[in-house]
Amino acid sequence: MGLPKWNKKADCENGITLSDVIRGLQFCVNSSAEMMEQHYLATMDKYIDPDTQAPLTKRFVIRDGYAIDVPLICLSDHHSLYLDELDVKLNVRLKDIAIKETTTPLSGDGAAFSIDRGSFLVELGSALPDENAIMDINLKFKSTPPPEALARIVEKLDNAVTPFEIKDASPVEKPKKD
Repeated sequence: MGLPKWNKKADCENGITLSDVIRGLQFCVNSSAEMMEQHYLATMDKYIDPDTQAPLTKRFVIRDGYAIDVPLICLSDHHSLYLDELDVKLNVRLKDIAIKETTTPLSGDGAAFSIDRGSFLVELGSALPDENAIMDINLKFKSTPPPEALARIVEKLDNAVTPFEIKDASPVEKPKKD
């Protein structure tokens, strides 16, 4: 069983280039890093009031007449998982080799550097004895601390938590034990 046609380019009808496969894997890795960035940005949005830019807080009464306002961002764990290793076992069948020219500008004056390179047209083969298996991919994730800026913000907010007297506070009634 082969892969469905994922690219409609005419030159992919008979296979794909090994460079396409590698670029696709690189895109997956880069996407995981971008998802982490978006996660941290969403975390900040979740705990910061958009109108005042002040942290959202939860009030805790700690004793008669005194309370603390604790920023909600300080009450959650900000560690996340990141893609540490990507191990891909892949068999390909070489279908053709083409020589392609790559031209890169050297400077703004129109000078260019040209180099010939090989382009391998491949067909994905089975990575495992099972004919339906195309690739064997192992992903390893690790826990990572939050970015330094987020850690510093949380630390500053933690250090700013101080008890204060509640104005016109009535004594808190303690539950009775039976």
